[in-house]
Amino acid sequence: LANFQDYNATLNSSIVPLSRIPAGLVSLDAIYYISLGLWILIFTPITVVVVATVFYAKERNYLYVAMSLIVLMNIFIAMLIIPGLLGK
Repeated sequence: LANFQDYNATLNSSIVPLSRIPAGLVSLDAIYYISLGLWILIFTPITVVVVATVFYAKERNYLYVAMSLIVLMNIFIAMLIIPGLLGK
């Protein structure tokens, strides 16, 4: 992976695919625990917004449904579209 003796070392996240995280956790490889934590941190706000949207829809509060969908759209644009535009 990376040389962890060097504090300036970088890790290319593409070498830690999501499908290999369970096997990495079983093998007690620390990088997979870090990856799992990062995925949890990424999906927590998305889950909160999706649950809030469903709750507001059940309550028929359409203003908040619309605002929640705008927030969800902003999250996805920031995660999927902007990195592509920046070439990252």
